[in-house]
Amino acid sequence: MKLYKPVGQKEYELIKQSGFKEFPQMLEMQSIFYPALFKEYARKIAKEWNTKDELSGYIGHVMEFEIDDKFIAKYEMHIIEDNTYQIYRIPVEDLNVFNKSIVKKKHGLAIYAIDKFFSEYLLKEELKNTFFLSKVQLKGSCYHEFKPGHWGREHWSEESIYLRDDDIFIFALIFAKTLKKYDPYFGQEVNDVETSKLINIFTKFYESLIKSNNVIKTYQDIGIYEMISDDKLEKLMLIDCKNIIDEYNDVIVHGIYMPNELEKQLLEIDIEKLLKTTKYFLDWLQKSFTEYGCFTLLGI
Repeated sequence: MKLYKPVGQKEYELIKQSGFKEFPQMLEMQSIFYPALFKEYARKIAKEWNTKDELSGYIGHVMEFEIDDKFIAKYEMHIIEDNTYQIYRIPVEDLNVFNKSIVKKKHGLAIYAIDKFFSEYLLKEELKNTFFLSKVQLKGSCYHEFKPGHWGREHWSEESIYLRDDDIFIFALIFAKTLKKYDPYFGQEVNDVETSKLINIFTKFYESLIKSNNVIKTYQDIGIYEMISDDKLEKLMLIDCKNIIDEYNDVIVHGIYMPNELEKQLLEIDIEKLLKTTKYFLDWLQKSFTEYGCFTLLGI
């Protein structure tokens, strides 16, 4: 039987330490283990309770696993919330034998993380002084969404980070050069190979920004500028005028707003904000790569 369990960040880390093979002993103030039959209920608890709970680290995970049918048949199924959901109540003293009854899958894994929810206000604080926004900060719909992990065909996720359409140009050229199918108006799940490439490129970009920040005053100084081609498509080019990046030439991106040369000459860059944005995104990429091996990029 397939079951689902909402857990906080501390429990998740302990599950991870076990090699995703077992649930940890119950934390303080917990005496009953509550696996659910429906993913929707586990998502509801992870999103509405764990993200508001200090002991959960204001983060909720949904774990999926299979339990031996004969073992779980020993326990009574409980119907809750107006006969909407079904759960089991496993006494804490039975947890060891419960773990032994979890069905192991390929590579020895038994428990899979399928969803993750953040406190939107906690994420908002993390994004402070960067160009990124959390969902709670959005006004309108002209944003580019960065979702950790697999797409799942969902948009406007609470765990995603967002860039305004006016700000995406900072990274758009790197995406266009690195991602084979990059299109700012469509969704794309970025695989492990391309995510690894992006991590390497953004590492170089960040290091170059640090070395050059005393001479960078405008966006013109980092070599991003725009040319309009004969067919009126935007042709974006990045040159190595300040040793920022030297590999990105002749890249075409459709529909991305890029400040023209005169605008960038006048537009003073907030170098500290750009540095923090780049560092945050680099850390975000590395975390998504470690946990999921991929991330999702969703256009406006």
